[in-house]
Amino acid sequence: MLNSSPFIFDLSLILVVAAVVIMICKFLKQPLVLGYLLAGFFVGPHFPFIPNVRETASVDIWAEFGVIFLLFTLGFNFSFKKLWAVGPTAITVAIVKNLTLFASGPIIGYFLNWPSILGFFVGGIISITSTIVVARCLEENERARESFASVVMGILIVEDILVLVIILLISSLGSSQSLSGKDLVFSLSQKIIFIFFIMLVSLSLPKIIIKIRHLLTKETTLIMSIAFCLLISMISAKVGLSPALGAFIAGMLLSETTESKSIKIMLLPIRDLFVAIFFISVGMLIDPSVVWKNLGTILVISIFMIAIKGLCTAGAALLSKEKLIDSIAIGITSIPIGEFSFVIVTLGISMKVINQDFYSITVALSAISILATTYLVKLLPSIQSKANKYFTDRQSLRSNSDE
Repeated sequence: MLNSSPFIFDLSLILVVAAVVIMICKFLKQPLVLGYLLAGFFVGPHFPFIPNVRETASVDIWAEFGVIFLLFTLGFNFSFKKLWAVGPTAITVAIVKNLTLFASGPIIGYFLNWPSILGFFVGGIISITSTIVVARCLEENERARESFASVVMGILIVEDILVLVIILLISSLGSSQSLSGKDLVFSLSQKIIFIFFIMLVSLSLPKIIIKIRHLLTKETTLIMSIAFCLLISMISAKVGLSPALGAFIAGMLLSETTESKSIKIMLLPIRDLFVAIFFISVGMLIDPSVVWKNLGTILVISIFMIAIKGLCTAGAALLSKEKLIDSIAIGITSIPIGEFSFVIVTLGISMKVINQDFYSITVALSAISILATTYLVKLLPSIQSKANKYFTDRQSLRSNSDE
């Protein structure tokens, strides 16, 4: 039966290997994300000692569901009022972070003797933050309800719109075609219509749920909530935003209803399964031969990315009058590179600006940034305490010297 069904074979293989690896990681007190990445590498095409996944395209689809369901459940912790309150800060930090990282790409390229266009692609790749990694870290460390988390999610929403500008810009730099103003205006108008649609739904959905509440059982509630999530995700994708953003908005919309708590509880096991598959799918893409051949390049970009991305984002948050401890948290959670980074790499390969190996380099950068963020978020209380003590001591020294 397993031999005749690659789907069942692949899912069985992934779950068995993942179960063994994450139990070892749990015993060694290591993050589950590390276990999922290792499990993905073990079942991927570059580890010949055990059977490999046969249909990677199916795994990619399951992984996308992981992103959608994680952001959907995370949306239940937020509201439009919270995000509206942090709007100015989110916009400022997102623009400063993305422009700084995008512009720093050619600087990296200069020191690595790359063409300037490749540097801009690298800037685009490292400027984007992974929504799913941030969401997973916040949930796993029980920090999703803290004040800085609203700012972080606001930044990611703004960034989702900035991605369009980055992709259009590097497309124009990499080809003879000029940036299409009509395309940009049309895309932005779609997004504005989408926002008005969401506002309309936010006003009517709680009333609709109250009216049909007598028809809702656990089964019908689960089916309807997933259907609603996928519908908003699909509309979001159609207007040029990410399906994950649509899922997050769907979660926020349902968080205002009377059934929000029961829906989230029912979704958690489904979410955890698909999220695991997402991280496993990243691990499957790691090619040790390409990583070893480009190890120096990967280390240089990784160190630069982690340092500049964290410091730049934290600095922008401080300038926006966020507290020091919240700014540090915002900076650390900005580090992991995003799913759209792979879109940019694919675009560069199709335009023949970058070679195929750079996809594996991006995967390695993604894995390093995921692990760095996972460990740093665990150490966040200690980092915040030491930073707070350092600046408090400096202020007290200044006060004493002034006296």
